[in-house]
Amino acid sequence: MLAYRGIFLSCVVAAGLCFGQTVAYVRSVLPNGREIEPVGNWIPLAPYPFALAIRPDGAQAAVPSIGFPFALNIVDGLASSQPQTRRFPETRENDPAVEVDAGVAYSPDGKLLYVSTGDSGKVRVYSTNDWKLANEASLDGLIGGKEFERSFAASLAISHDGKLLFVIDEGNWRVVVRPRSRGDGHCLAVRMGRCLRMSLNSDRFGSMWPQGMRRVREF
Repeated sequence: MLAYRGIFLSCVVAAGLCFGQTVAYVRSVLPNGREIEPVGNWIPLAPYPFALAIRPDGAQAAVPSIGFPFALNIVDGLASSQPQTRRFPETRENDPAVEVDAGVAYSPDGKLLYVSTGDSGKVRVYSTNDWKLANEASLDGLIGGKEFERSFAASLAISHDGKLLFVIDEGNWRVVVRPRSRGDGHCLAVRMGRCLRMSLNSDRFGSMWPQGMRRVREF
């Protein structure tokens, strides 16, 4: 995948550095004193980039940032020497209409982007053609025959056939499984996880835990 062709996305903080300006060379010092000099471009984003999704064709990346402001960064032309970056919101002020967290995933055809909203417990779906809101679904309410409230939408993943969406709800300690089309979903009771990954044949998913363990579930 083009995701691993030396493209390194980071939030670069430096005097006089403007958002969207590609940095040709950056050297960073890790807390243990070691220096790293990544290969490829460093692309400044809104503060605290928290997740990363690459569009299936490898030409675009979506990166939610949970610093100030909460923002959704879109980077086009990953393989070029001058990638183009857009940010929503465009200003440095928080916009209540833009909510992001750790969850971001493209549909298999790359036409939609699924974004978790964190504390409001929703998943928002954006059209990658014009970046307008295409759909929105709440994790609250009746799901799988049980009523839920105060959901926290975190990491998410979509099955490779695009039919099922998996969302970690950190407010209710569960993984919500919902069809892309309208209809009831169901949930799997799990201990708290931070990220989701689908198997290649889409019949199981794995979740990572703070203790460093991995749990695989079939569905």
